[in-house]
Amino acid sequence: MADKGHDVWGGSDGLPVRLKQKTGTMTVTMDFEGFGRSVAVEAPAASRTADLTEVIRNQQRRQG
Repeated sequence: MADKGHDVWGGSDGLPVRLKQKTGTMTVTMDFEGFGRSVAVEAPAASRTADLTEVIRNQQRRQG
């Protein structure tokens, strides 16, 4: 794979507030908040989901 990098920002409570991951030309940023807070989660309909495993594998192969 091409270069990999991870950056993690932590809050004053020691918990992560942001994670940035770079792999090749792709950068993913995730922000975190509300640790310990209760949430309601509803799964999306199957028609609104996808398995990106093959897409990512193909991209990695092209990047070398």
